[in-house]
Amino acid sequence: MKFLNLFRVSFSSKFTIGSVAGLVSLTIATIIIGFPTMVRAETRIPATVLEQDTVWNKDGSPYMLDGSLTVPLGVTLTIGPGVEVWGDDPAFDSPASLIVDGGRLIVEGKGAGQDRVSIKRFSGIEFYGGSFYIGNTDIFGINHFTVNGGRGILATSTIIDAHDGLKIKDGVVSVEGSKITRTRRAITLEFESIFLMMGTTPGETGGIGNALDALDGLNETHVPSLTIINSSLAGNYSYALKNYSDTMVIAENNWWGRPEGPLTAGYGDTVWGPVDYEPWLTSEPALDPGLEEPEIPDCCSSILFLPGLEASSLYRPEEMPLGINTENTLWPPNKNDDVRKLFLNTDGSNPDSTIYSGGPIDKVYGVYGVYDKFMGFLDSLALNGTVNEWKSFGYDWRVPIAEVVAGPEQKATTTEYLVQTVEDLASRSKTGKVTLIAHSNGGLVAKYLVKTLVDLGKESIIDSVISVAVPYLGTPQAIAGLLHGDNQEVGGGFLASQSVARQLGQNMASAYSLLPSAEYFSKVLGPTIAFASSTVDGLNDGSYPKNIQSYNDQFTFLADSNDIRIEPKTTDLKTPIKGNQILLAAAEALRAVVDPFNWPAVISRWAIVGWNLETAKRLSYSDDAVPSKIPTNMGDGTVVSKSASYDSRNVTSLDLDNLSEVEKKRIAHANILESSTTEQLIEKAVHGTEFNAFCLEVEKLPGVKCGEPDYSKEIIYKPVILRTH
Repeated sequence: MKFLNLFRVSFSSKFTIGSVAGLVSLTIATIIIGFPTMVRAETRIPATVLEQDTVWNKDGSPYMLDGSLTVPLGVTLTIGPGVEVWGDDPAFDSPASLIVDGGRLIVEGKGAGQDRVSIKRFSGIEFYGGSFYIGNTDIFGINHFTVNGGRGILATSTIIDAHDGLKIKDGVVSVEGSKITRTRRAITLEFESIFLMMGTTPGETGGIGNALDALDGLNETHVPSLTIINSSLAGNYSYALKNYSDTMVIAENNWWGRPEGPLTAGYGDTVWGPVDYEPWLTSEPALDPGLEEPEIPDCCSSILFLPGLEASSLYRPEEMPLGINTENTLWPPNKNDDVRKLFLNTDGSNPDSTIYSGGPIDKVYGVYGVYDKFMGFLDSLALNGTVNEWKSFGYDWRVPIAEVVAGPEQKATTTEYLVQTVEDLASRSKTGKVTLIAHSNGGLVAKYLVKTLVDLGKESIIDSVISVAVPYLGTPQAIAGLLHGDNQEVGGGFLASQSVARQLGQNMASAYSLLPSAEYFSKVLGPTIAFASSTVDGLNDGSYPKNIQSYNDQFTFLADSNDIRIEPKTTDLKTPIKGNQILLAAAEALRAVVDPFNWPAVISRWAIVGWNLETAKRLSYSDDAVPSKIPTNMGDGTVVSKSASYDSRNVTSLDLDNLSEVEKKRIAHANILESSTTEQLIEKAVHGTEFNAFCLEVEKLPGVKCGEPDYSKEIIYKPVILRTH
């Protein structure tokens, strides 16, 4: 079925708010004004080089890094007890979040619980000379912790969910009573000169005073060395310790995950290279006498699923002959008249207040799976105890996104409010939080929902947002669908024709919010609309550019601001309709709010992006005004990849051509959640596995790659003529 291919997003700024004042149905005041912003304790740190000694304390926590922070020679950064520090990007190719270049880093957590320091989602920590003392600190989800020189101590601390837990290339480092787990490699040694790795028994190290004293004399000549004392290097994926040097390493009195000692072959808690690890501990040591393990959140947060455009059922109560009341399913439609009953007024308002929404569509006409298998998968997460529960929020996808979030959502016998639904789920969740799983247009709903929660000061109830094929910046397929009804018919046109589908979209606010936005043009090169020549009879008299590659030019053509084309007959699918200027302006107002919104750093975000299927890159018109689509393989059949991966820290791409072969059925935008691979990715994300450890696991799945698709492999296909019968 093709009707689900309308799933898309919104765009940015051209009309003032006054242009759309008075449109009650669009609630533009709600879109722009939102809720009163709450003041939150948060300190944002820009990318910079510190010029003087700096202290971060609990009153300013959490500290949010907006790029790399450098501590140069002669400067000390001190992080006090109870402080949380968040990096801005844990991706492999991002610059390190914290760089100590000859300076000093002192991290002074205390004991257990809320006085420990928490460092989360750093792309990396790098030392180039200088010194560090990190005590009673929990480091989650770091890409790498690299020492290129200097001296440092890691004491009674943890490194969890890292790509490389500790990589030492030069320097003198001591690891005392600490734990490194769930990493690719707990410790990697890449010394170019001789070094010594010594193990001692617990209790032979001093307190923080002695530790800091040991950091003096940093410019002395030294032999690179590493000392590990009473520590745990267990539960890692590839290696516990990998020694690239030729010198024997003495690594005694540590826990390697087994009473029998470390593995010496294969992958896991493995020791590689010349290492003397005897004797070893036969059980895992406490971080320090009297100290508790760091608190790792319970797993897993309850789930709220937000379906895409045209992916929730719509109903209307009707009276049959003899006064029999019944429920008429308008969507999915059984005939064109069902679709006509969904038509909206020219201002986007709903002329029929009796229409109400049901849940997400499982199978279309009992044949084509949309969310059937996926919702069964969510059932299994609840049944096996992974989550306490999951819910879906079906909605009337014709209305503006702001109205979906603000509510009320009319149901058969009641009304529902999205914010209230999230709060209720959070109150019963194991973690007190909710994970949002959003498909297609549901991702825009999720983003506006999170913004609303931020304005209410309630963003802490969201654990993570898992976006699947979300057109965050819009997609060119939306242009073809709006102007020509392309790919919008149902049942080959027998149940809903292309012309009737186009009529529905013409006054539907959500269809306009999925057009390429202003931000789209800054991220995706090339025009969204093109003409074979500078003038095309009936479409362009030279007033519009031959290649439309700016948001303003796209707006004016869609609205036909220069009044060049006539409104076509409903059966004339070759000629583009005139876009609804009211709804274009309303979508632009929405974009002015949604596009610049910064996701809170405390919310984990995952984007699952499909590619390697022919996807419309632009709409092209020949000299005789025949429309066609120029497709690229950088998309999922509906949404271009760069739009789906926009502003998402953790991106996983699916080669849908490859995946379709594995699944023995076509996997594309509409049914991407029916893929078992997609479900496995979502399950790992639900468990909260940090991105680096996540990548190690998921890249073993067919057709999966962490990060965006390889755009160097982009293919532009020959034009595909739209069906204009």
